[in-house]
Amino acid sequence: MSEEKFVVSFDIDDVITHYDEREFLKFGREQYNWHIDLEAFARTHDWSKATGGKVTEEISPVFSEFMLRNAHLQRIIPGAQKTLRELSTCCDLHAITARTRALREITMQIFNEGDIHTVFSSITWGARKKKGPVIAEKQVKIHVEDDAKEIESIIVNGAGVLVIQFPSFRGGKQPIIDDSRVHRLRACNHVQCSETKADKELIWKSAWAEIEDVVQRASIFQLT
Repeated sequence: MSEEKFVVSFDIDDVITHYDEREFLKFGREQYNWHIDLEAFARTHDWSKATGGKVTEEISPVFSEFMLRNAHLQRIIPGAQKTLRELSTCCDLHAITARTRALREITMQIFNEGDIHTVFSSITWGARKKKGPVIAEKQVKIHVEDDAKEIESIIVNGAGVLVIQFPSFRGGKQPIIDDSRVHRLRACNHVQCSETKADKELIWKSAWAEIEDVVQRASIFQLT
């Protein structure tokens, strides 16, 4: 790693990659007999409400199994490829994800397909609720994250990092985190539970364009 480069890190799920969440819910119903309420999911985009109250510790291992069996369903989020490749020319990029190492192969598969497999200096696996210390260790200046609870944890444990809040379509209206260490992308204000696929793509592209602008401005300011 070049010490002169500006260090930026990214979450993976729902920031760089996405998949049809309804397919995951159907998987839970068919494989684990979960009680699935697709209408509740359509209203709230909340996994717990859609699965009859399942908690993260119950959902996460099933999600890993789903991804291993259905790697072909994941996609690169529109706008991510262009911005990541552009930023990799001037910044030191890292991915920090809650995905376990069991998902490494399928993650690299989609990165290869999206031609972004070479942009990251490192990928840290299994970092759910542990991203702050990793960010501090890597001396990350900006981290991009969609999960509000994860953001709150990072700003406590992330050694002064600026967190860019990425638009999330889970859980309804995206919460506003009132903290100077959080940069809320303008696209977050346009998130609604009823967004169509085309609407989501426009929001994602807008978000990634703003990320490129924010990071480039910050890197120029620090390195000059």
